[in-house]
Amino acid sequence: MAKQLSPTRAINTINFSYDLNSVNKLFPVLDTSSTKGDFGRIAIIGGSKEYSGAPYFAAMSAMKAGGDLSYVFCHPDALIPIKSYSPELIVHGSLQWDYIEQHLWRFHSIVIGPGLGRGDENIGLMKNILHKAKENKDLRLVIDADGIFLLEKLINEVKGCTNVCLTPNRREFKKLYESVLKEKLDESKDPIIGVTKLSKELENVSILCKGKEDSISIGSESVTCDVSGSPRRCGGQGDLLSGILALFLFWSKRRGDSPHDILDAAACSSLFIRHLSARTFKNVGRSMLALNMLEEIEKLVFDIDKM
Repeated sequence: MAKQLSPTRAINTINFSYDLNSVNKLFPVLDTSSTKGDFGRIAIIGGSKEYSGAPYFAAMSAMKAGGDLSYVFCHPDALIPIKSYSPELIVHGSLQWDYIEQHLWRFHSIVIGPGLGRGDENIGLMKNILHKAKENKDLRLVIDADGIFLLEKLINEVKGCTNVCLTPNRREFKKLYESVLKEKLDESKDPIIGVTKLSKELENVSILCKGKEDSISIGSESVTCDVSGSPRRCGGQGDLLSGILALFLFWSKRRGDSPHDILDAAACSSLFIRHLSARTFKNVGRSMLALNMLEEIEKLVFDIDKM
């Protein structure tokens, strides 16, 4: 039996428990009647002149885990590099809203932020994506990395978007928390307390705060993932998580048998990435990179599928 996610301490209102069997239950059954796209069409909005790897890792992790199609919308300067990384990806060299909007009907989930850049020119794009998320509650939206930074200027737009999941690391979370709540974050307390408080302030936007333990909250519903990962802190692990989360959010919604589908997806994503990191580190050690983790996904998925 895989080690479980521990129930939230102190402020938990409902006891949740997750292990790799929970991840297995998210996996849709493969059969010959399905068509291309049924098991997940994921879009990544990100990628700039400086950062082309982040959207690649997010897009490929979703496909490696079992998603059918991954699209990337990036700055024109990142188009050729990302296309050259993999023939599996559908890459569009545009971050213009008018262009992206034409394609939104295709997607089950969207990730915005990996490698996007923090320039003010992306604020309008973020705002439009948030408006679409509010209009279409069936859409799942993950905001990561540079998207978290831009979100500080769009707090009113994200409030009440219960189909949105934020994935800040501890440093990004502290900055966002203090910007929104206008108070210092007490870092001596259990991190889940601050995560829950911010989620409630944002009117039940879900938050997966990455750290030594991952703190996950949707309003008063919370879990803490304390499953061991690895001590290696190579870049790209958060990008892998964002892609997995986007896929699991769709799968959890598609399953349709849980009133806590977003919490289920976030917890299972955290658990999956921590197991992935631990397995990869065991094989590679100190030299482990995000590419090694990406290659390990298919083996972990294979093992989970056989449970």
